[in-house]
Amino acid sequence: MAHTSHILVATDLSDASKIALQRTAQIVGDTHGDAQPRVTLIHAFDPLGASPMGVLASLRNVEETIARELRANAAKQLEQLRQTELATVESVDVVALEHSNAVEALCDYARDHGVDLVVVGAQGRTGLSRILIGSVAERIARQAPCSVLVAR
Repeated sequence: MAHTSHILVATDLSDASKIALQRTAQIVGDTHGDAQPRVTLIHAFDPLGASPMGVLASLRNVEETIARELRANAAKQLEQLRQTELATVESVDVVALEHSNAVEALCDYARDHGVDLVVVGAQGRTGLSRILIGSVAERIARQAPCSVLVAR
């Protein structure tokens, strides 16, 4: 693998996405000679998508409250993941992004911040659930401005 200076690790904060963190720690641990790549642990969330009350969520103050709570929860979980799954990595930033489209948010971030590699976990859905829900990992692989490693 060519020299990688910035790795973006995408997580949906589920247990299934931890494989991407573990794979990233392995990649960074295998770095020889050069300095370790910088790692950004990122989670994109949609406050309107997380709201069970679509009508009320359209009200700005409710949306802001939901977004604030989701951001705080995401930051806390990202920090926990950084400490447990990426403890051996020297330079890790954590980012919680509010965006209505996670794929677009992650790809834009990668483009804007000079990311060399995106690592994302795959849920392994098959059949009807994959057709209906789609694969975020697959869409990231198609749209990202850099290489993508899908960890299963």
